[in-house]
Amino acid sequence: MVDTKYCCFSFLINIIRRRDFNLTGDHRKRLIIVGLEEESHRVLTLLKLSDTSHNFIGFVQPENKLQTSHTENEYEKYFLGNFDRLAEITEVFQVDEIIFCGKDISSQQIIDVMSQVKRHELEFKIAPPESLFIIGSNSVEDPGELYVIDINNINKIVNKRNKRFIDLILALVLLGCSPIILLLQKNPGGFIANIFKVLAGKISWVGYSKNQGTDNMLPKIRPGVLNPIDALNNIPKEQLTTNRLNSLYAKDYKVYTDLQIIRKGWRNLGRKAV
Repeated sequence: MVDTKYCCFSFLINIIRRRDFNLTGDHRKRLIIVGLEEESHRVLTLLKLSDTSHNFIGFVQPENKLQTSHTENEYEKYFLGNFDRLAEITEVFQVDEIIFCGKDISSQQIIDVMSQVKRHELEFKIAPPESLFIIGSNSVEDPGELYVIDINNINKIVNKRNKRFIDLILALVLLGCSPIILLLQKNPGGFIANIFKVLAGKISWVGYSKNQGTDNMLPKIRPGVLNPIDALNNIPKEQLTTNRLNSLYAKDYKVYTDLQIIRKGWRNLGRKAV
């Protein structure tokens, strides 16, 4: 009876864990980072850790904010100029993308730059402090959308398609196994209802953990019955930990991750999706 919970997922796990969902990257965009040394390095580190295709040109220092370092470091080595020369810098270096450090640049300054710099198809992005996220806009006219610096962003079309495909397959498999699994569910009635909600596309088997204050900072996905916390043995009490788990789930999405979460939290598949 104990092995029953694995029968509906094992064949999918064995297939998915060996597959490599290769994604073709974009051309290498020439980008600059606008911010003070500490925050600029943090954003550059995120870019290096991700698998995004980029060609880092250098740093631009916010206006009237001086660096205190007296020895040459990476920031000074790649220093291009001050904020008031940003338009000139984008032209000289043929910049495709500007990333502003939200910690060091005011919203008004960013808006002013977006309205003044007229390079065709120049992309503007903002890195909020202490975050894995970048707010992106493809142009001055296009407000863009919030997205994650992606290793394998859940918002990519291929990942949306894969996630929906797995939701449907699992719903059908669970429906077929329901006479057995139903007896082991904490909420049998909710389990059956969730199967049909997933089939109808209203919810997903896995989503974000409900948190306070960062829901709007994540790529939009369907409400989930389970979440990344269900894969843990101990539930974290700190909200920051919950937020990080959500962002990591969104930043580096894998179908195998969903299957692992479901395997660990399968008794709670009757829970209300949030």
